[in-house]
Amino acid sequence: MSLSTPGKTNTKASPARSPLLSPKHKLTLPELSRARSGLRTALGKCVEAAMNRLDIIWTDIGLGEEQKCARTKVVFEHMQTLLDDMANEEEACRTKLKDSMTEHLTEYTKLCTELHVEMVEVSEESTLLEKEQMLRGMCTELAKEKHTRMKCLKELLSKEEQLCQVLCRPRSLPQDTASTKKDSLCPTLKQLDEWSKSVEELAKEQKQRLKELNATRKQLEAFWSELEHEPSNEFEQELMRGSPEKLQLTDTTQSRAEQLCSDCEFQVAERNQVAEDLRCRLAPLWDRLQVDENDRASFLSRHQGCKASIVQALRHEVERLEEIRRQNIGTFITSVRQEIHLLWDQCQFGSKQRQTFRPAYSDDFTEELLTLHEAELVRLKTFAADNSNLYQLVERRDKLWHRLQELVNNANNPDRLSNRGGRLLKEEKLRKQISKELPKVEKDLRIVVQDWEASNKHSFQINDARYLDSIEMQWDSHAQRKEAEKTKRLQDKKAIIEEEIKYGSRATTPLKRKCTVSSSAAPAKKRKVTATSSAAHASSGGQGRRPLGAANSAGLGAGSFKMAATVRTPVKSSVRPAVSRSGNQENHADGTYLC
Repeated sequence: MSLSTPGKTNTKASPARSPLLSPKHKLTLPELSRARSGLRTALGKCVEAAMNRLDIIWTDIGLGEEQKCARTKVVFEHMQTLLDDMANEEEACRTKLKDSMTEHLTEYTKLCTELHVEMVEVSEESTLLEKEQMLRGMCTELAKEKHTRMKCLKELLSKEEQLCQVLCRPRSLPQDTASTKKDSLCPTLKQLDEWSKSVEELAKEQKQRLKELNATRKQLEAFWSELEHEPSNEFEQELMRGSPEKLQLTDTTQSRAEQLCSDCEFQVAERNQVAEDLRCRLAPLWDRLQVDENDRASFLSRHQGCKASIVQALRHEVERLEEIRRQNIGTFITSVRQEIHLLWDQCQFGSKQRQTFRPAYSDDFTEELLTLHEAELVRLKTFAADNSNLYQLVERRDKLWHRLQELVNNANNPDRLSNRGGRLLKEEKLRKQISKELPKVEKDLRIVVQDWEASNKHSFQINDARYLDSIEMQWDSHAQRKEAEKTKRLQDKKAIIEEEIKYGSRATTPLKRKCTVSSSAAPAKKRKVTATSSAAHASSGGQGRRPLGAANSAGLGAGSFKMAATVRTPVKSSVRPAVSRSGNQENHADGTYLC
């Protein structure tokens, strides 16, 4: 009900606001209390002022006291109604806060139960508004946590379903937790972590199986390409042409793929072996036919791998070359025999060892004879290659032995005493080197030969004789030769002594040449001429040989015989001691026996 005059507008300004109510001014608790008391006082003054103003208006209008009382009653009722409405609204607000708090408390309790979290007690000292705000905030946070957990669970269930379908595995996660109903259970953080790990394990297994299947698939592609094979059944087509992700990655699928790959690998290995055998047959045929190296390389570069077409081309080439070989079989057999003879010489085979291969002396040139010769050539090449180290030791020992024999032969050569160009020094160095190396080489050679004989169950022969026995025979012959030379020297020395005793000794040392010196030089010592030298000179002057009595009367004594014997005696050399033929004698540490 409006108390103002109809049609007129109240143009008077309302009372000024207290500066304490300014929103820009922050008030403390005592200030707010004083402000509230001031506001109530101001409210009473405002009502009093309004009533005074109404009295003035009513007086100006000319209303009587009865009318003024009636209108004052209206104002009172209006004010009472307004205040009652305001109080009712605030009461309703308080009731709503209580209901909201009860509702949020119930929801909060339920969420705590579902999420398995402890409830936070609300302080009793808090106001209704603070309690309601606190409960609403906690409910909001827990509702977000529940939503996050349920969303994560839904994703885990979806992933698990896909993985289990691909891997053909039964599902392990509980399906009732994935319900979209409001009363569905919410998993705990521990459950989510366990289920997440379980799904991760399935994902790793899928990745590993997919990796293995892809690797097997690539191998199959390579094998089928080599075999020129196309997928023939549904599984092969699905494996090779379809996406591996669409296949069921079960143990059965992997086993079938691996078995298929193993079968193809075996076929490729067989075909590879066939191709390599054909290529190995081509090499000696090309050698026999003297095919140009460029033609060989060109053919091999165009026929690599083991495809059916490649194998067929290799087989055709072998057949063509074998036909040419059959037409020239005599020439080929002769060529192979030459190679066999070279290997015989290289391995130092004797006549008995060579005669063991009787086809080498046959004149009936047939395909069988050529095959026998080629097999023997392969055997000899293998034998020479397997025993190359042994033959190298034999060759080294033979060279040292020949050098030793040369030194022994040169020891009796009088020209070596001229010592031109340091010949004697070189011989001495060579003698020391041989005396050092030869025992070591023979020791190593004896060990290798004995091991060879133990493994091959027969003796190692060079020129139809056991090599270790040949070495002992050489040393025995060397010792006998040295002994014979020693005996001959003693006999020659004895003959000379007998001759000198019988006919007298002869001067073998040439006379010194006279040297002309200046007067300033020191006088040279005069050579003391004894009766012996005079007599010797006189006897060499054409008188002929004197008898033993004449020689003694001329002053020849035993000293002259000794000097003559010393001059004519060659350089002394020792002889290698006798060695047992058992093959187990020790190597010689020094080289005194060499020459």
